[in-house]
Amino acid sequence: MDLEKHHIVLAKNYSSDYTFYDNGSFSFKRVHQWKTPSIELDVFPYYWSVAVSDLRPGQLKIRAGSQLMELSGLWAAFIPAFSIVEWQMQPGEFRFEAFLSQEPLPAQAPSRPCLFPLDDTRPNSIHDLMDLLSQVKDIRPFGKCLSPPPQALSTKSFLDTHFQVDISISEIANQLDISHAAMTRNFKKSFGMSPIAYRNKLRVYHSVADMLTRSEKVYRAGLSSGFSDISRFYSQFRKYIGATPSLFLRNDD
Repeated sequence: MDLEKHHIVLAKNYSSDYTFYDNGSFSFKRVHQWKTPSIELDVFPYYWSVAVSDLRPGQLKIRAGSQLMELSGLWAAFIPAFSIVEWQMQPGEFRFEAFLSQEPLPAQAPSRPCLFPLDDTRPNSIHDLMDLLSQVKDIRPFGKCLSPPPQALSTKSFLDTHFQVDISISEIANQLDISHAAMTRNFKKSFGMSPIAYRNKLRVYHSVADMLTRSEKVYRAGLSSGFSDISRFYSQFRKYIGATPSLFLRNDD
């Protein structure tokens, strides 16, 4: 049976309206109610993404290394897969649209996370995004850490490649010939979270994509993402997504 082409998630503090495309890409429109000032660290494995929002002054700050950028007006953020980005939100309603895809990017596309202003024309499809990314000129690089030190980068590269594997953080440190304490300290200093928190985020967001694009059942999505303990999967999912996994299961027509 065919999967639905649209899916709506109604969580406690946000709603998301998803649209799915034949090439495995998807987009969503989100309305999020932030009740307190919040700092969010996001990372999405395997998918590059473009987020678009018409920002009010003072609504959002974006981390670019040691600097915070405050934007207003219509902006887009291009985020390659496995990029760690930091958003600082003020209380109130925040609306944005995001496109996620594994399609090959045009050769002219940026290689790192970047922001760029838009005119009144918003992208409406993956084709629009490809055209946009091949032509964008006025870009502002951003990211949690623009120039991570080699040790933190090697830890991140290992986790990006092996986050679905059941291996302890101590064993990862051994394989990288780094002490557990030094690895954790350097990673957290560079990226704002511990290696285990980063791996949990990768696993949770991978499970979201599996449930949305492949209609994986909850327990299978958790296991295939690297969680061997399903109760831990549920707790980490609620922690980072603010909803239960079952809300992301698509229905058959």
